[in-house]
Amino acid sequence: MNRELYDTYVHILEEKLIPAMGCTEPIAIAYAASIARAALGMLPEQVEIHVSGNIIKNVKSVIVPHTGGLHGIEAAVAAGLVAGDQQRELEVIADVTEEQIKQIKAYLEQTEITVAQADTERVFEIDLRVEKDRRRVQVKIVDGHTNVVLVRRNEEILYESSMLSEAPDEAVHKTDHSLLEVEKIVLFAEEVELEDVTEVLERQITYNTAIAEEGLLGMEMYRQGSQFVGGDGIVTKGVEKTIMNVGDLAREGMAQTDKEIIQIMLR
Repeated sequence: MNRELYDTYVHILEEKLIPAMGCTEPIAIAYAASIARAALGMLPEQVEIHVSGNIIKNVKSVIVPHTGGLHGIEAAVAAGLVAGDQQRELEVIADVTEEQIKQIKAYLEQTEITVAQADTERVFEIDLRVEKDRRRVQVKIVDGHTNVVLVRRNEEILYESSMLSEAPDEAVHKTDHSLLEVEKIVLFAEEVELEDVTEVLERQITYNTAIAEEGLLGMEMYRQGSQFVGGDGIVTKGVEKTIMNVGDLAREGMAQTDKEIIQIMLR
């Protein structure tokens, strides 16, 4: 493997294996909120967030770390606004204190956070708008969890990226991911010098081990009677209603999938 391609693969590993405090979608929302708070200079009184459907699906029932068990888009927004550190990016709420957790909960009780599906073809889009004392801030993130493409305060553009005008879902990477091919990946794995990837892989092993140990965050909960409840994903109160949801998903949701499978088979 030539050196240029080798270095690209190392950089791709460094880009992809980055720490995130919890599920990345709610953390990206908290990150957007922390940027909005900094640009506004105060806690907003009005909050409106438009997100792509995929984010709604992935965040609705997810517990936001360091919030005392709060979950969902509103909690992610509140955590970022109240206690987020935008400099930490995907670790934006890693250092939330117990006092700040109380403040997050109080803010959620006092502030209406409006959530809507964004009118977009993008799989990943966060459009957050906050306001107080006639000062308005908009923060927009698309395609990548930290890919901020717009920060606007009133009519002043504080930051804008050209990515805003590019095609939906175009990959956001610092390196050329089109160079990834299975044969070359295998060759890289066989030839890589461990010292070139030790730091990033050791961090990954440490974090994944901690996650696995927390997962044991789940067997004990089951033993003590914890369970999925109505509103968690497609789960609805009552077994029969949940079964109906699964049936609807299989019947209606897979209809388009079946069409795509047939088209692929006919190619």
